[in-house]
Amino acid sequence: KPPTTKPQTDLLENKNGTKPGKPGVFRFGTWNIRSLYKPGALKCITSIVKKYYVDLVALQEVRWPGSGHLKSDNMTIFYSGSGNGRHEHGVGFIVKEFLVKLVKKFEAVDDRLCYIIIEGKTSNIAIINCYAPTETADNDYKDSFYDKLERVYDMIPRSYIRILVGDQNAQVGREHAFRHTIGKESMHSESNNNGLRLISFASTKGLVISSTQFQRKEIYKQTWVSPDGRTKSQIDHILIDKRYRSSVRQVRSYRGADGDTDHYLVISSFRTKLANSWKQ
Repeated sequence: KPPTTKPQTDLLENKNGTKPGKPGVFRFGTWNIRSLYKPGALKCITSIVKKYYVDLVALQEVRWPGSGHLKSDNMTIFYSGSGNGRHEHGVGFIVKEFLVKLVKKFEAVDDRLCYIIIEGKTSNIAIINCYAPTETADNDYKDSFYDKLERVYDMIPRSYIRILVGDQNAQVGREHAFRHTIGKESMHSESNNNGLRLISFASTKGLVISSTQFQRKEIYKQTWVSPDGRTKSQIDHILIDKRYRSSVRQVRSYRGADGDTDHYLVISSFRTKLANSWKQ
């Protein structure tokens, strides 16, 4: 018999670090997409999620008013927007069909915060999606955001695997004093105001910033680029409880994910066991 060759999809799967459906590996990501409130935006995002074999992606700046969920292209989009009817801010999750049956809860907090709980085999997984104010925002506004984030985080049972993702608008540095929380692989040498706020929150809650723990080329650390292409920064992050820090296998950005946005898709591979679907 002639030798069998692997299909082309296997090459892409290996290149991205894992194969879809690989036991014990959960691929999730975070992405500021700028807006889903424009023609063709949703179809573009779902096609990119398929291309990179991501099971769940936290979205920022969805810009859909209200809250709810809808199905599109074998995926379900959970969204949380403003209650005033304006198309601004907004966060949400896009979840593949096989994973939807394991979603125990989706909570729409406001247009900057929401979270989802996935049923696991040993521990449930709670993913908090946040869209923090920009660096130039008023300090009182930032304080209000982090106060609400703290209440949401403390509301989730400690027995859950708690993961914080999103566009924190925070440049995390490589200060030695925070090394146990931030590692030493950040793209930036010094933390800005938002970065210090994020580090303070992480250290208080026993989290580590996984996105600054892995040694990567600069192009795989960048998560945002200015419109003129001159300024690049790492402001989108993934944080996880210290107890599970070794379960995070990789965190990197993918510049090839072109979704008409100035942010890059950030993907992480997390080693865990999801609940068997037949038990549902």
